[in-house]
Amino acid sequence: MKGDVMWLPEDERKMLTIYYLTISESLKKVDSSPTAVIWYSTSNLARVFEAENYKEVSRGLKDDYHKAVETTYGENSDAPNSQWDKEKAEKDIKQLLVSIARIDAANAALVERNLIKVQPHNGVEERFGVSLTIQGYDLGRQYNSRWDTIGLWCAAKEHQWLWYLITLVIGFLGGLLLQLLL
Repeated sequence: MKGDVMWLPEDERKMLTIYYLTISESLKKVDSSPTAVIWYSTSNLARVFEAENYKEVSRGLKDDYHKAVETTYGENSDAPNSQWDKEKAEKDIKQLLVSIARIDAANAALVERNLIKVQPHNGVEERFGVSLTIQGYDLGRQYNSRWDTIGLWCAAKEHQWLWYLITLVIGFLGGLLLQLLL
């Protein structure tokens, strides 16, 4: 790795980006520090690994909290009207456990890299608090921007970007050649 450029593995990038998005969103609404603690639920964060656009999940995290507060038990329930599907439930539980393990591993790596600080919740094992360090906030901001992300990737991979550029040019020229021949 070159200098202070840091290209994280996919799970760590996703988690850091989610933390950055939710914390920066709360900074817009409340006058607080970027190192403020935001509380998360592992079952809600597990959707990060299932979603195609994981950045959309960050918007849903806040919505889920408000739905849970406003919805009383029995009303507005999303429970299916059909009979309980044991196989689907087992599959969902297994997938949730795998996602929780991925969250724990990503959080441990981010803590080790000094990008986040994790605080356990008193009495609720599923909930934990996350605050970003200054380096974590800056890196999360960079991962949230497409251009900065591309720049980080190119800097971390050094000359590998050159081969992608050459491949792109050859593909473009090949397409033009095919159009001329046909």
